[in-house]
Amino acid sequence: MMKIRLLSAVIGISMLPLSLAISSEMNRTLSTEQQYFAQEYQSKYSQINDRLRELQTYAENPDNVIIINGERFIELSGIKYKLNNKNNPEIPLRSWDDTSAIQTLFPFFTDDWELSQYSGGAVFVNKYFGNYNYGNGCLLEYYPDGSIQNGQITDIIIETSSCSVNSFDTNVRYFGNPIRLTPQDFNQDRFHATAVERYRDRLYITRSVQNQNNYIDVYNIKTNEIIDRIEGSTTSSGQTYKYHRLNELYIEDNYLFVVSWESNRVDVLDLDNNHQHIMQIGIDSSTGTGLFRPQSVVGNNNYLFISDAKDKIAVIEKTQVTPENSNHMDRFASLAFGIWHLAQVNIVIDWYKCIY
Repeated sequence: MMKIRLLSAVIGISMLPLSLAISSEMNRTLSTEQQYFAQEYQSKYSQINDRLRELQTYAENPDNVIIINGERFIELSGIKYKLNNKNNPEIPLRSWDDTSAIQTLFPFFTDDWELSQYSGGAVFVNKYFGNYNYGNGCLLEYYPDGSIQNGQITDIIIETSSCSVNSFDTNVRYFGNPIRLTPQDFNQDRFHATAVERYRDRLYITRSVQNQNNYIDVYNIKTNEIIDRIEGSTTSSGQTYKYHRLNELYIEDNYLFVVSWESNRVDVLDLDNNHQHIMQIGIDSSTGTGLFRPQSVVGNNNYLFISDAKDKIAVIEKTQVTPENSNHMDRFASLAFGIWHLAQVNIVIDWYKCIY
């Protein structure tokens, strides 16, 4: 499942390798989004084609055809659709805000799509990543009498070249197959979740209540049951740490990063090895670079970025995420707001002890 993440600040970075890494990660994310958007449109394109073939076959039976003033019609849910010589149904003209004739003809379009009538056919635009840039847009068009695309006559035009998350709606959306969960699925009277992440067929859902020991429920989306509960972490030295306030979860490859706000740390668990504890990222407090009330974590190919209640974002090299470095890790860099809210980068280089 694909999640759109927004950082609350735009950070100008003067360190070229790091900026290139971030740019590469952004390009990879955008590419993945574009693939998803194109797949969604292609799926609807196939459904429209299948529906038209179904109706054309239906119209071949004279018993299903109504003749009115010498013209042929089929009737669906009380709505009459005129047929052309290809047995394609034309959508009857209605008021601009009445899409019932389109929805009856193509019932698989949900409220996530904006439907409008055009020239006896219809236009379909996804509300969250579509647009009406005809010729270079992100839309589907149905023409009963056909139209020309790429030099060929077609009944359905599909355009996906400019799909991107748009401002049609301001709600946070998770692009993927929707799953509805209720508190009862987790034996709770109400949700106390602060984060949800998915790994394969498992959902990881936090339960975080102030002044209580908390946990992460592991939910199997195929069997619809809780299969595990992570109540804390046990390090390789045998120390067990309970979870108190949980703020965020983040999954990168097969690692689960658990942001424990009240405990000033981020635990790293192995998702492919029974949630075995890999390390704690608290940064080495003896060097004055420890985390204070960590808020969230996100990563790219080379780095992890951890924000906390202070004014800096810790940058950590992913190669340093090993059991040997547990709680003994210096920052590779710090991202911080400077005067006039301009972003500055403080780069700590151990061997020079310099700050750029």
